[in-house]
Amino acid sequence: MHCGTTARTLLRPRGLRRFVLGTFVVTPLLVALRFVERPFVVHGSSMAGSFNDGDWLIVDTLFVRSWPPGKGDPIVFTSRDDAGRAYLKRVVAVEGDTVVIENGIVTTAGKHERNVSVVAAVRVNGSTSNRDELTIGRGQYFVLGDDRRASTDSRSFGAVDSSQLIGRPILRLLPVGRMTVRP
Repeated sequence: MHCGTTARTLLRPRGLRRFVLGTFVVTPLLVALRFVERPFVVHGSSMAGSFNDGDWLIVDTLFVRSWPPGKGDPIVFTSRDDAGRAYLKRVVAVEGDTVVIENGIVTTAGKHERNVSVVAAVRVNGSTSNRDELTIGRGQYFVLGDDRRASTDSRSFGAVDSSQLIGRPILRLLPVGRMTVRP
């Protein structure tokens, strides 16, 4: 008995289907998962409601450079000062926007952000006061967690630079009951 793939085996419909599936479906998928997409597990409650502790996400790492995130987009990025820890937050202000934090209220472009409540004075880029104003620079993003009270975000560490971006969630894999595309 001979084991292996021969030309005769490939010409059979079943062998041809396996070859095509392996070559044109599985191989590109494996390449994409290795170089274009990256798994990410949500830790913590700062994005509760949208993304919960333990959610498994697939993050697009390629197109975030071509199509920069806009307001309302969730992004995954690395921390500057927390040993490269990855964070998941929502963009609330982009390049050119002015963010004002006064008495715990975050305002961007004259609009109060929803569910913002800060008990004490916040620090934006090292400043501590009851009123901070920050104009978002080129290639920067001001990000907040959806659960504002439980979030360490731009109110603490300032704007996120585009060089810190890892990507955008494109698929929630787990839990299976909440599986969604572009969560």
